[in-house]
Amino acid sequence: MAEHIQMDNAQPKDYLIVGAIDFGTTFSGYAFSTKHDFFKDPRNLGNISIKHWVDPISTMPYNKTSTCILFTEEKIFDKFGFEAEAKYLDLILDNEHENWYFFRRFKMSLYEIQSEVQEIIVEDETGKTMSARKVFSESLRFLVNSLFDEVRKQQADIKMTDIRWVVTVPAIWSDPAKAFMRKSAIEAGIDSGMLTIALEPEAAALYVKHLPVGKRISDDFETFAPGSKYIVVDVGDYDKKMELRPTI
Repeated sequence: MAEHIQMDNAQPKDYLIVGAIDFGTTFSGYAFSTKHDFFKDPRNLGNISIKHWVDPISTMPYNKTSTCILFTEEKIFDKFGFEAEAKYLDLILDNEHENWYFFRRFKMSLYEIQSEVQEIIVEDETGKTMSARKVFSESLRFLVNSLFDEVRKQQADIKMTDIRWVVTVPAIWSDPAKAFMRKSAIEAGIDSGMLTIALEPEAAALYVKHLPVGKRISDDFETFAPGSKYIVVDVGDYDKKMELRPTI
């Protein structure tokens, strides 16, 4: 697995916090944990903090928010996630949306990229175009800043340089697509020496490794024993609630 970990520096800098961003096709979110808590007991999943997002339309909380981003008429970032959806819906109702830029499911644009110098353009809901690099980097910037704000609520003295960042990507992506994501993350404000691009199935496999799924005679739960085999299945991030949301 080590060959898939893409670090710019051979020796990563020291860190106190690990912040992981799951940038999905339909939904995105993040979680973080202290390095100390993980090495103390990696099986204690209660040490992991997850952002809870409130959908302003349904007022329901979720562990992820929609992968949607809204830009103004001047192509300036305005909202991301559920808030972007809600504001764009208001713009539609007021018939003021045509000159705004609203993107969703734009992650799909990277599946076909074959060259690092290839210019990628994405279309918004009404067919207007924008550089994919700007759409991705501004989306990641929002998630990075949001994660940092949540960390500071728990540890006010934490700095950006104290955080090791992990951004997951699909295993089936080409190397240029993974490089595109890395560059977008760096443009979003992440120090290249503190950034790890991890494959989604490998991240899931490592997570499962620490789950208490076995049971001993003493009734104590244990993680997988050496030699155990398991299958990781990606069922996607489709959520039934999307069928209940207004079409915009």
